[in-house]
Amino acid sequence: TTKTNSLARRSAQTAMYKIAHAMTRWLAPILSFTAEEIWEYLPGAVGQSVFLAKWEHDLNRLSPTVALNHDFWQQMIEIRACINKALE
Repeated sequence: TTKTNSLARRSAQTAMYKIAHAMTRWLAPILSFTAEEIWEYLPGAVGQSVFLAKWEHDLNRLSPTVALNHDFWQQMIEIRACINKALE
C-alpha cells in the first residue's frame, strides 16, 4: 500500500525478514527438513545450512539493566512465591 522505496515498506520488509530468519532457526530442531527448505529460500547470504548458522543475538543489547539483572529476577521470584501462596 506504500511506494516501492518508502520507509514504511522497507521497515516492514526488514521486520518480516528478521522474523522469518529467527523463526527458521528456532524451528530447525523440531522441523529440520522444513527449516532447511525455508533456509534455501531466504534472501541474502544466509549460509549453507540452518544448522550451521550462527546465533547472532546478544541479550544484553536488548535490555542491559533488566535482562540479566540478578536483583531484579530475585525480586520477581519472591513476588511469584507470594502470589503462589495466595492462589493456593
